[in-house]
Amino acid sequence: MEKVRLKPHMGLAAAAMLFLWNPHVNVIDVLPDCIGWLLLALSMTGLAYVNEDIAAARRKAWMLFTLTTVKLAPMVFSVMGEKTFELLGEPVMILVYTVCFGTAEAVLGMSVIRTWIASLSQIGLMHDSRAAIRRSDKLRRSAVSFFLLRAAGSIVPELVYLRSTEYLGNVVYGVVIDIRDYRPYLIFFCAVIVGIVGIVWLISMLRYLHGLKKELRTGEGFGKAISALEEERQEMLVCGSTLERFSVAFGMMLAGAVFLCNFTFENINILPDFVGVLLLFGAVLLLRKYQPAEKSFLALGGVTTVLTVPYYIVRTWHSINHHGFWADNLADYFTRNVTLSEEKQAYKMGLQMEMLLLAVVETVLLILFFRLLLKALQKLNSMTFSDGVTLYGHMTANMMRAEKEKYERMPKKVFLWFCISAAMEIVRALPVFAFVVTPIAVIRMVINVIFVWVFAEYLSSLRGVISYHYRYNAGENGETENARMHEMLH
Repeated sequence: MEKVRLKPHMGLAAAAMLFLWNPHVNVIDVLPDCIGWLLLALSMTGLAYVNEDIAAARRKAWMLFTLTTVKLAPMVFSVMGEKTFELLGEPVMILVYTVCFGTAEAVLGMSVIRTWIASLSQIGLMHDSRAAIRRSDKLRRSAVSFFLLRAAGSIVPELVYLRSTEYLGNVVYGVVIDIRDYRPYLIFFCAVIVGIVGIVWLISMLRYLHGLKKELRTGEGFGKAISALEEERQEMLVCGSTLERFSVAFGMMLAGAVFLCNFTFENINILPDFVGVLLLFGAVLLLRKYQPAEKSFLALGGVTTVLTVPYYIVRTWHSINHHGFWADNLADYFTRNVTLSEEKQAYKMGLQMEMLLLAVVETVLLILFFRLLLKALQKLNSMTFSDGVTLYGHMTANMMRAEKEKYERMPKKVFLWFCISAAMEIVRALPVFAFVVTPIAVIRMVINVIFVWVFAEYLSSLRGVISYHYRYNAGENGETENARMHEMLH
């Protein structure tokens, strides 16, 4: 069995802290937290394979990454204001955003940092790591204080909008005072307090991580603990790293499938096809360690990528400058085209035929490329791993029969729906359907949803078989050892 190294990645964790200390102004975040949570989740990857608590913290870090990425949208509403986005940019809506995101980030953030630090200190405790134990309790308490304070600092200034506008004015010695006028001062005051506390917390975290990194480099204390954990949990480490690679590859494939689904706005495809091809191509290359990609797949993938880029550019240019025969209804179609001179009609028809030809070429290439992709996935079912056993090697006869039947049907089903989805690009480009753009778009969206759903089900099932294989090989000893380690750390 190939040996896998356990890498705690303290440098990534330190970089993550730099993005998490800064104060927020409602939902405006100068140093995006999504980058911080992404870096922290990546830094936990190795230890998550062998420690259940860190694995749980990592899952929450990914949840926070998703949450704070979504927060970028209301942040734009807050910056642009209600004059641009009306309802979504109103102060009361910003208050709602702030309370919801601030509360969720505080609760999940405290849990992630506390669990992560506690697990690091308990791992170091096995080999008397001074750096891992020294400040762990204090850091866990300070994490709670900091995240609560940061949430409060973003919410409190926005509470001035809770009161009705007609009651905001208060007469003090004959002067009408609007408490909304004090909002900038509240923002500044809260930001200063949170910023000072955040810097103190950041310095403490960086010192803690620096101590761990130093012991990792010298091989003492925490370094010994990691080495011992690496040796004891090598089977789980191999299993975890392998499943992680397959998860990332299958995630890229699913994302690539989404990009291959046409989604238009003002007749412009906002999901470029060539991005989908690149994602699918990269996913197969990521799995080349377990199933080398065939030369035909590599060649066709390169050709498809090269040709889908100019097609996307030409189609976008055509949609912007020559809306042409595309119309929402029959009346609009006649108004735009039939009343034109014969020369202009001939010119636009020529453009339409060019787009139809390009659509046919791209569709054929995409179908051939996706067919080779499914063949590569089917080969994973019978591939031989480093232990000399295939995926079906540890299954009973009934399990093997059921899985084989499923994997013979599912790729055919996926390929059928993809062909229908891809063929809709040709239908869209046909001049005869030029005046039924909206119905075609609706039908195509339904087909795309079905295709993505079926493809996701296939990838999930395939990953389940691979996961079963590795967990079976880990054996009952691995599970017993995992339980023993979990009890020791608690």
